[in-house]
Amino acid sequence: MNQGCDFLRNHQSPSVDFATIHLWPDSWLTNVDDERRVQFARRWINCHVDVCTQLLRKPLVLAEFGWKLDGRAAYYDKVSLIMCAFRP
Repeated sequence: MNQGCDFLRNHQSPSVDFATIHLWPDSWLTNVDDERRVQFARRWINCHVDVCTQLLRKPLVLAEFGWKLDGRAAYYDKVSLIMCAFRP
């Protein structure tokens, strides 16, 4: 998937102290089931962690995240997304 911004370039400046990401897998992956969204979230988070630790040497903040709770756009369940994404 070649969408989004240039994460590495946007955070390389010495004026930037840390990197941030936002994660909304149900908004980004509309035609897949939750298991595929969780798999994507794990890979996506780990990729950004690797860039931060190996190349940027800066902390990473997962600033906005979640997925729709019971299909309601106004409510997002952050706990279950994080639990799924970080479960071994």
